[in-house]
Amino acid sequence: MKITKVKIAEYIGSRIPYHQKQNRIMGYVKISDYKDYAIYQRPLKSINVIAAFNNMVVLKKDDKTILILPHYRFPYLRYTVRLNAVSFPGLWEGSSIFKCILLPYMRRIEKDKYLKSVRLCVITDKGQIFHNYPSRDVMYEGHSVASDIIKFEESVVWDLPERKYPSPNYKHLDTECYYPNLPDECYQYHPIPNDSDEFVDNYGNGGFPRSTTVMKNGDRVKVSRFYQYARTSQSNSFYFIGTGERNWKMNIIGTYRSNTEEGVRTCIFATHDGGRSWYCKYEFSDMGEYIFQQGHSDNWGKNFGNLVKCSENFILHSVTGMSIRKRELILPQKEEDNVLFQWSEKIKVDVFISDNGVVLETDVPHGLSTGNIIAINGNKCNNDRLSEISWMINNHISSISCGNGILFKVDVLSKTKIKLYELVSSVNNTLPCRHVHHINLIKDGWIIGTGEIYPNSWLLYFQKKENDTYTLCNAWDEFPIVRLNSSDTSIERTMGVILLDNIEKSLIYASDHDMSERKCDIVKENNICRGSTGIFKGSLKDINDRNQFNCIFEASEPCFYFQKINDIFVFCGQRGELAISKKLEPDSWITFSIDKPIIHYFGNVGQMFFFDDIIIVKK
Repeated sequence: MKITKVKIAEYIGSRIPYHQKQNRIMGYVKISDYKDYAIYQRPLKSINVIAAFNNMVVLKKDDKTILILPHYRFPYLRYTVRLNAVSFPGLWEGSSIFKCILLPYMRRIEKDKYLKSVRLCVITDKGQIFHNYPSRDVMYEGHSVASDIIKFEESVVWDLPERKYPSPNYKHLDTECYYPNLPDECYQYHPIPNDSDEFVDNYGNGGFPRSTTVMKNGDRVKVSRFYQYARTSQSNSFYFIGTGERNWKMNIIGTYRSNTEEGVRTCIFATHDGGRSWYCKYEFSDMGEYIFQQGHSDNWGKNFGNLVKCSENFILHSVTGMSIRKRELILPQKEEDNVLFQWSEKIKVDVFISDNGVVLETDVPHGLSTGNIIAINGNKCNNDRLSEISWMINNHISSISCGNGILFKVDVLSKTKIKLYELVSSVNNTLPCRHVHHINLIKDGWIIGTGEIYPNSWLLYFQKKENDTYTLCNAWDEFPIVRLNSSDTSIERTMGVILLDNIEKSLIYASDHDMSERKCDIVKENNICRGSTGIFKGSLKDINDRNQFNCIFEASEPCFYFQKINDIFVFCGQRGELAISKKLEPDSWITFSIDKPIIHYFGNVGQMFFFDDIIIVKK
């Protein structure tokens, strides 16, 4: 880590006022120039901005190196930070930089004294998060020191109250559950708990325990660390897109992963301290039913965790008292009073085999499909060979409960044989989705949208009214999270939603789906269906009927990004159709064409907004 000089000529564009003509900004080249806006693009193989806030920018040199510029107008002052175990204590071997994000927060330096501060969070491909400006005190965060901009410490992530951390030991903590034979790394805690012999307090903040407390239903309850079943890029719950504007009180991100062969926990995370500590506030479910959809591979939705194992060559023939039951979610459109889950009739297990994974053979055709979710019923026993598999038994499932939470994913081998995999998603929620598409900041919270289409397309309102500087707002508190839509005719597969607090309760959205049915009466004898690309405006009360929404921007491409940033609205299509407006009216859009779509928003410096390889400058 060192401060180096760079050629000011490379960044001369950043030192010229926006209203003057300039061909470069931080190495990006101007490709379009209009009265109110200019577009700049990053040249091939040049360094790109990956995070920005206030006057600070972060540039990515390669997968192991970033450059921190405290003030973009003084580019000769920069810090080179390399991803290694020296600079990032506790780093997993072979890690790469996946994402970076600058998060504002109110740093509590004394009991009743706060300072506005900004932290850089570095997210690795193995799901670790590191933050700079480490806490310097056990009780509060204390004052930072001059070198803390390049001092990094691993952040902690806390799980949902009902989720238990797996343990290989039959005797375990109350925030753990007995789940044997997982890979060794599944049982490790990161960062290292402060009660471990391996813990080193580098900054005097005391580190993090194995569990903490959060608010649930008005009470404080204990929660474990966030469980990650694997350390791969596809299983990384902290990969996100389209987070929108930052908030000084609290920030949230949502999981965007592909859910093909590998599974992922699709969650909403919140932080109030600039990413030093994260709290899982919501986790989506796994439907367990997968129908081939246009544009998706046949493997989409398997969502497998680790292979379930017992002792090698463990075989039981004529198993007594063991059966399986398939779980079905009761979706909102199908919801009945006090019914969340539906379970099939019992299917008797005849043979239990553990040889490179657990295989169950049923006495009759099971009728299951790959990806289905099951519970195992049976007799728990401590005196015979069944004791080894007693931990798999879940006898207390019902229409409102998944029992002890031990469920499994199924890989169908034949009409009577299935192989078991770990279920990694929430067992308690009934809302399934593939991934989180967007998080749009509104005046009193966020609107969160998921994909793909129904029954995986949902809109949630995450309410946070605590905006006063002196009102406490901690991510461990309980916040209302409300589902807004409930029908297959609702607006769906959104890539951005804005909810206004006006008389009409206006709701504006853009979708990345082009085939959603939208009726258009040409003549009484001939109804046709218009395409669903574009930006649409209507009322919140009509959210379950997209036919009530009017098109206010006629895009020719499905949306990849739609946000309100400061006082402008930015839309980008799947192939680079770019549109900007201040008024959200049909004739107010200025349109561009770029050679790549934008999907990641990295932040802004003044009137410069950074997306992927593009900078939009508002003059």
